[in-house]
Amino acid sequence: TFFYLIGLIVYLRYVDRRQSVWLGVALIAFVLSAASKPAAVVFPLTLLAVDYFRQRPFTRSVLLEKAPFIAIALVAGILTLQAQRGGGAITDAWNPFQKVLFASYGTVMYVAKLFVPTDLSAIYPYPSPATGPGPEFYLAFAVAAVSVPAVLILFRRVRVVQFGLAF
Repeated sequence: TFFYLIGLIVYLRYVDRRQSVWLGVALIAFVLSAASKPAAVVFPLTLLAVDYFRQRPFTRSVLLEKAPFIAIALVAGILTLQAQRGGGAITDAWNPFQKVLFASYGTVMYVAKLFVPTDLSAIYPYPSPATGPGPEFYLAFAVAAVSVPAVLILFRRVRVVQFGLAF
């Protein structure tokens, strides 16, 4: 997160000043972030979101400046998948719906632990393939299915009212 945020801060400086050295520093910060945690592969998408919210036009040069970030993200993603397959973290034990249940549970659980930080752990293991996901996974799916769209709609309305934007 440290390198990811440093990369974003430096990229914002690049957008404001248009000095290519800042883009290079942002790229270095992204490499360090991706090396620290593979979830950082979304950094190029974040840069595009920054450009969108800063109302930078999506010209060819703006997209080309993201090419090194995208290339590094692809390499990091491929290396992560290979490492996880080799370590047994990726398995065919779960069907696609069960994977959605796990993602829903993770989303709801982490938000809940933000407000009620009890039983914290470095590892939250998947349930046994023999027993399958328990009822808490289905409940989390229902909560996420209702709350995620509700939050998105709420933020969209607040943004439209607060900033006078129309979408």
